[in-house]
Amino acid sequence: MNPKIAKDIMTKEVVTISPDTSISDASKLLYKNRFNGLPVVDKNKVLVGILTEYDLVNIDSATHLPTLQRILRHVAPDDGAKEEIEAISKLKVGNLMNSDPMTLREYATLEETIAAFSQHHKVNPIPVVDENKKLVGIISRSDMIKFFTELPPTLPESELQWTNLKESAITGLVEKSMDLLEERMDLLQMNILSSEQAMLITTPDAEIIFANKAWEKLTGYTTEEIIGKHPNDLWGGHMPERLYRDLWNTIKNEKKPFAGEVKNVKKDGTEYWQETYITPVLDEAGNIKFFMAIEPEITDKKKKEQFREEFISIIGHQLRNPLAGISWIIELLSRSPNLSEDDKKKVEEIYKQNKGLANFVADLLVLSRIGRKDMSKEDFDLRSEIDLIIKEVKVANPGVEFSFQSEGGDFSLMTNKPMVIQVFANLIYNAAEYSDRDAGRVDLELKKESDGWFFSCYNNGPEIKEADKSKIFSKFFRSDTAQKIKEKGTGLGLFIIKTICDNFGWGLWFESASGQGTTFYVKIPIVNS
Repeated sequence: MNPKIAKDIMTKEVVTISPDTSISDASKLLYKNRFNGLPVVDKNKVLVGILTEYDLVNIDSATHLPTLQRILRHVAPDDGAKEEIEAISKLKVGNLMNSDPMTLREYATLEETIAAFSQHHKVNPIPVVDENKKLVGIISRSDMIKFFTELPPTLPESELQWTNLKESAITGLVEKSMDLLEERMDLLQMNILSSEQAMLITTPDAEIIFANKAWEKLTGYTTEEIIGKHPNDLWGGHMPERLYRDLWNTIKNEKKPFAGEVKNVKKDGTEYWQETYITPVLDEAGNIKFFMAIEPEITDKKKKEQFREEFISIIGHQLRNPLAGISWIIELLSRSPNLSEDDKKKVEEIYKQNKGLANFVADLLVLSRIGRKDMSKEDFDLRSEIDLIIKEVKVANPGVEFSFQSEGGDFSLMTNKPMVIQVFANLIYNAAEYSDRDAGRVDLELKKESDGWFFSCYNNGPEIKEADKSKIFSKFFRSDTAQKIKEKGTGLGLFIIKTICDNFGWGLWFESASGQGTTFYVKIPIVNS
């Protein structure tokens, strides 16, 4: 009797994915484990499809879709491309998989298995299912070759029959595997060479060994001029030294991908900006074989960002000085003994309106600075800064009781100090202003945990209504409760906090319930501490 693949050949421990798995996660599994394909199963382990590395490439544009998704996360879409970008970003395994893959039944014979691989050279691996299509294993070409080369013959037929079957099977499997490898290489070459994104491959010492046509078009250098050179000898080396230190530490020491923005210079001397995504490619021992870089040009995007920042900054600074002068004049006018009660109310209202506009301008200037790559960094103690903020808030809110507890040793941060102070000052001021009117209380806690620092800010004021919770970090949103407690406000405070935290990679969330007040939380990952 012929051996059954379920018993003698197939792999029973199978890595599977679901139709809802992101294509990015599926791609990582494929390349991390060097799989050619992954079975897709539902919650009952019933096979519903298979995803291969071919499915992750858009043949029309020769674009690797998981890579495109990662790039698009950093791209601000134009109105015309917004729907298309959203559609690409939402792609899941279920959208790309082959929903009718070739399968082998659980008790398929050896000849049936050999025939499946011989007749369909693109298929590898093949899922093995029972009569209910439930996945029971998987078999690949390497499993077949291993069976013939490592296991002793178990067939009752003559040794000659076994030898003939063995030789013909191995020959066929190897030939088809070579065809498959050639197709994969052709697909990879087509993907890289015809890609509209500039792609570069270097040695571990940054010596360029490959550049596609898009890179030639972008930089003005021919392939002959590029190969064998270091990027800094051609177009690089125009950013602060700190960026290059961070880049090399990330890709060479930590062996992790690096993402950033760099300014380079073309062959004709024209400056341009690129987003850079550099990935170290490792061998089986974990050593770096080479680096692969994808670097789309973003010069137009940077010009728009610079115009916006400069415009906001100019308008903000032009307004801030006159507003400060108006505030001083109003204060001086309010002290006049000749004002009637009605006049005093009018002056007070003008003062409130002026102060509100000044606060709005200040918030606008903060927003214009968030996310800038040239933000300065300095080393400071977070606990000490929170202490200073509390003292300041106490003066403005003398009727509120404060408590501050901290657990742990070193709370030093190396980042942009003004932005950090903006986060914690806004949270603590808000907590005081929205605490209970008669017996306000604010409880603060800062502690060190295994994966970072944890800050909480509680106030005993009214809860945030369920209908408002999803909008609480939205731009210009002010709830009815907030407007009753604090008549004037820009509606930008929490939006600014969220934007800064997102930019730093910090976690920010809150809890609020009737009779239990509101607590805001900040989680600073250990990589940022």
